Amino acid sequence: MANAAQQPCQLTSNNGKIIPKPLLRIPTTTAPLGMPIGATPNCNASPSSSTPTLPIAMPMTHGWHFSKWASDIGLNTTSTAQSWNSARTFLPRHSRKRFYEHMSTIMTGIPWAVSIDAGDRRYSPVVEEPSLQAMSFGLFDDSFMHKSHELSSGGGFNERCWNAIGRGTRWQHGVCGGEISYYSPNDQRNFLCPEGMNGHTWVEQAAKYHITFMISNDAPRGGVATPEKFREGSMATGYRFVVRQCETNGTVTRIRVTNEGVAPIYRDAWFAIGKTRSATSLRGLLPGDEFMVEIPAVPRTDGTDVHIVSDHILPQQQIEFEAK
Repeated sequence: MANAAQQPCQLTSNNGKIIPKPLLRIPTTTAPLGMPIGATPNCNASPSSSTPTLPIAMPMTHGWHFSKWASDIGLNTTSTAQSWNSARTFLPRHSRKRFYEHMSTIMTGIPWAVSIDAGDRRYSPVVEEPSLQAMSFGLFDDSFMHKSHELSSGGGFNERCWNAIGRGTRWQHGVCGGEISYYSPNDQRNFLCPEGMNGHTWVEQAAKYHITFMISNDAPRGGVATPEKFREGSMATGYRFVVRQCETNGTVTRIRVTNEGVAPIYRDAWFAIGKTRSATSLRGLLPGDEFMVEIPAVPRTDGTDVHIVSDHILPQQQIEFEAK
């Protein structure tokens, strides 16, 4: 399209706010790993020849569950540990590798994450196996922002694991998040303090580790995490789409969009005018980057029919953007 034929089009931010990430449908099942849905567990039983061993049972269950719900589920966090008769039993090292390999064949379209403990050679083969490091899984940190989380604190186990398995770029294709620490009863209650906690602010840490999601269910009990603070905290995570330019020649509309968040979106989403989508997905647009998307349609004068659509959010939800 010739530039001379382009005319600017008016866009407004959706309701004046941005949702860092959509809430996604997660199917609910209660069957333990290694058991068919509907089966009744026998907690006193011992493994027998008819009972799948853990290296087999876990992939079997994950394969059934996630192939069935691949178009709906938004995120999975998984572990290579399982319990039997109340004893915590870890998979043998070679079986953990098989587990990762199996998961990578199933989770081709679903973001999935593993514990940052996998960055410790004592527990996992990942850091020593280039084929495993090349997989697109993300990371889950279940003691985020605890007192000794950072190397600068004199401890740093968590940060070392992030560095070992993430190498600074895993977040670009694997979703990262976790749970605020329970090391202290006040960690979850205070992590949103403006002055920070344990020497670091939430905004600082969310940006450093490119956080998309975080569990913090005790936070409302502390008096710090008001609804507005939660909103601000959420806005410091995930993606944030900003439209810098919109123009049309009467047939095709071009939108220049940038990501001003701390992480990309990990599932496909498209700018659309009415029901007409762009051919270019926003998935993978990194913070600070921008590109042009083209939509073979023309927006209304006020631009209210320009929106972002995704097949992985609920009908009553929307992915919002800011227009500048």
